[in-house]
Amino acid sequence: MRIMKEGGAQTFERGRLQSRAGLQLASGGDAYYIGLTFYALSTSPFSCLFFRSRYMSRILAAWGVLASLFEGARFRI
Repeated sequence: MRIMKEGGAQTFERGRLQSRAGLQLASGGDAYYIGLTFYALSTSPFSCLFFRSRYMSRILAAWGVLASLFEGARFRI
């Protein structure tokens, strides 16, 4: 396959091009799971505060606590 650049055409072997595409997809997935972990860490204290304050129904607040714990446990190493 050819990629056109300012200096001319540059060719890549099929295996190298596939590995570069796979690396790009893998890095996007890693960024997603890192963001998901930080999102879970930020929502769990608020869910716990809602559960303790009884400002909203305890079932809904417990659902938020369980959901944030589940999101935090989904990260992969």
